[in-house]
Order: sequence, then C-alpha cells, then structure tokens
Amino acid sequence: MAKESMRKLLVLMMFLASSLVYADSDPCESSQHPVKWKSDLSHPVSYELPAIFYKTNDSNVIVSVSKAINFVESNMATHKPYLKSAKEYIINSLSELPKNTLSDHSNLWIATEGLQGEELNKAIHVMAGYQGLFKGLLLNN
Repeated sequence: MAKESMRKLLVLMMFLASSLVYADSDPCESSQHPVKWKSDLSHPVSYELPAIFYKTNDSNVIVSVSKAINFVESNMATHKPYLKSAKEYIINSLSELPKNTLSDHSNLWIATEGLQGEELNKAIHVMAGYQGLFKGLLLNN
C-alpha cells in the first residue's frame, strides 16, 4: 500500500512539474532543421555547343541542343494537334541555332500577343515544353 501511494505521489508531482515548465519555442514553428545530406549542383567546366540556358536569380542551367532535342523527342506528347505543333516548333527552333552559340531559351518562345485558339495553345505549350525540358534534364542528370 505504501508503494501504491508513493507511485501516485510521484505521478502527481510529475504532472504538477510538467504543467509548470514552459517551452521556449513551439517545435512546429521551427525553421531550422538538421542537415542530413548536402550537395552542390554544378555544370562541368565545358559543355557541348550549341546550347541553351535557363537563368533565374542565382541559378543558371545549361543544356546542349543535342540533349534537348533527344529529351523533347522522347518525352513530349503529341496526342493533340497543338502539342504536336509545339513539339515540332521546339525541335526546329533548336535545330536552327547557329553552332558555337549559347542562347537564352526564352528567345526561342513564340510571342503570345494577339494569338488565339490553336496558335495560342501552341505558344503556351512551347513555353511549357522548354520549362519541362530543363526540369527533366536537371532532375535526370
């Protein structure tokens, strides 16, 4: 009986002590997490030309035209007419880039001002195709 009352007393004291202790911060609001793995993404010193690049803030992704064409040919859908047209446009615009040049991919987009219907869909999917190209090749490499 003494053990049982001692146990109850200890439980009561722990409960009272825990209700008086306050945390300095809420763990759900923490923005600092342990780093388990760190890696630097970088391009090799040299790359095949012609190439296209995507630049945003501190990131610069460079893709050779040959890799870009191969990726578009094997990954871009053609089951709708505007998708097929967008795929052909991307491949043709990449194929026509002069040798030994590094071009901004946004210069290869179709201007959307004044476009409607299928032509607007094509222009939008050309932009989306280039975005998917960079994301796909960056994640695959």
